[in-house]
Amino acid sequence: MRACLLVLNAGSSSIKATAFDSGLEVLGRWQADLLAASPAWHGADENEPLPDASPESAVAALGRILARRNLSPLAIGHRVVHGGLRFVAPAEVGSGVLEELETTGVLAPLHNPPALAILRAARLLFPKGRHIALFDTAFHATIPPLNHRYAVPADWEKNFGMRRYGFHGFSHAWSAARARELLGAQGARRLVVLHLGQGCSGTAILDGRSFATTMGFTPLDGLPMGTRSGSIDPGALLHLLAQPGADAGSLARVLWKQSGWLALSGVSADFRKVVEAAEGGHADAAFAIDHLAARCREAVGWLAAAMGGIDALAFTGGIGEHCGPLRAKVTGGLGFLRIPEGSVLVVPAEEERQMAKEMAGLEEPG
Repeated sequence: MRACLLVLNAGSSSIKATAFDSGLEVLGRWQADLLAASPAWHGADENEPLPDASPESAVAALGRILARRNLSPLAIGHRVVHGGLRFVAPAEVGSGVLEELETTGVLAPLHNPPALAILRAARLLFPKGRHIALFDTAFHATIPPLNHRYAVPADWEKNFGMRRYGFHGFSHAWSAARARELLGAQGARRLVVLHLGQGCSGTAILDGRSFATTMGFTPLDGLPMGTRSGSIDPGALLHLLAQPGADAGSLARVLWKQSGWLALSGVSADFRKVVEAAEGGHADAAFAIDHLAARCREAVGWLAAAMGGIDALAFTGGIGEHCGPLRAKVTGGLGFLRIPEGSVLVVPAEEERQMAKEMAGLEEPG
């Protein structure tokens, strides 16, 4: 059997698995959509059906794929979106750590519980492998208090962990490293990264470390997203909660699942479909695109201000990489920042590879 590093990236309805060798070359990539009518793992040259959509079935089927490939996980990395105040670096998972991780579910209710369900199942299937929790929030642990504290009573942070955490940490970390490779440490000293996908966030990265970011206490904050509202006046939410029949659960469903460019366009949460509609003359779809571009420009402006200027801008994520017209709308309004010529980059996202790097100890997180 060939030893490998296995990275598991579990979302609310899907799981990605990537196997790497010791040199971080990809040995295999697979994805399972657990909400599909016939859930299965899909790879480049194989499908492995699942009897049901449970975490146990998904992990067991992945085990069969690895066995056919003669791969044995030496270490298994698990992406956990929210590490709270406790977890600011990768953590090897024993029973005590797992119990602590269970408490983070309330901080990211759509993301952490499915990841932990997969982690529990994987520990049973791969008992000899080292299981390592990798946190999206860890990269942002370097953000100074000036940029992470809220203007609320101090005991809110002490008792409830109320502060700005930041997310998409693996994506931002990978983009920061690539920018430094391409532009040099000085050329990328004050870097803004825009991660634009179904989830969107911007981060100011100063000397390779996260310095400020648009997402806050949860991944609901900041830029508008596929189905998430992004920033909204807290007073507006208090007003809605005061209405007859209103409750926090229904409000949360709207903010997380029915907002963003889905709501603005009235077309889709799939940005490609929004672009197609806009090209066909759909006014609301065109507005949704302009709205995202405007919020991105605002974010770049204040993130640059936080660092006292900007040396480079990097786009990443599915939309950031592939939607040239949106990038043009964003950069077209940033001339006043005088970003050096050749310092606007498009960086293909490599979140799983970044996680594997942290697992292998090839790069310290943050």
